[in-house]
Amino acid sequence: MTLHTRVGLERHIRDEWPGIVEASGCDPLRSLAALPKGRLELLGSSLKTELSANLGVLTGVQYLAPSDGSGRNVCPNSTHACRRGCLGDHAGRMPMIRTSMQWKTTLRLGCPALYDALMRMCIVGLRKRAFKAGMIAAVRMDGTSDLGDAERFAREFEDVSFYEYTKSVPRAHRWHNLGLPNLSATLSYSGMNYEACRYFLQVGGNVAVPFDIRKGEALPKYWIHEGFPVLDGDLHDFRAHDEPGHVVGLSWKGPNSTREEARQNGWI
Repeated sequence: MTLHTRVGLERHIRDEWPGIVEASGCDPLRSLAALPKGRLELLGSSLKTELSANLGVLTGVQYLAPSDGSGRNVCPNSTHACRRGCLGDHAGRMPMIRTSMQWKTTLRLGCPALYDALMRMCIVGLRKRAFKAGMIAAVRMDGTSDLGDAERFAREFEDVSFYEYTKSVPRAHRWHNLGLPNLSATLSYSGMNYEACRYFLQVGGNVAVPFDIRKGEALPKYWIHEGFPVLDGDLHDFRAHDEPGHVVGLSWKGPNSTREEARQNGWI
């Protein structure tokens, strides 16, 4: 059996799945039943990533089980507030979405070598579709996680744009200083990392900040703390070409049940 073809690789993953589940440390009751019968595809899309098509960008985004939703934590820098308001967590309550997130997380943690091989094939497929459509290929690997895997893939796929939101201050600075033109990180404001966000903006990085407005309402022109200019982060998801030193303003999209809590703790 060859692992150099998509069919052979997927068959091998299925054959090895019980061992992968055991090695992953993820919830075995969820993981054993999570592998889909159809094609194993790591990269999907969302309404917001699809808006990037207006810029000529075709984006593939990976959604893992957020925080410790799989039994293993893939968001090591998460806060109580962001876990409570996590869109991925609330969307993940739908059975089909939850099982999709589960098998991807299990594969990522249970057998990184097979995960990397499948991810390469998924990126190649995305790149082909983008080329055929005359578009830029872009990838977000941490749609609902914060692992930083994009760095090693960006070195391999120089013609694909990799971008992420992250709460990891060291990673945001490392990527900012690496000088890889196809890799970028937007630091996420948590309500608890203001000084780190201010410094990152001062050195030319960008920071995503959720504001206490509803979708369609106007964002402020400047972030009130320091007067950093705000751009509308709801227009599309492609952050790689944002002007340096800007706040990426986002309207609150979490559940109403956690909105007041997020307001009180300073996250929005």
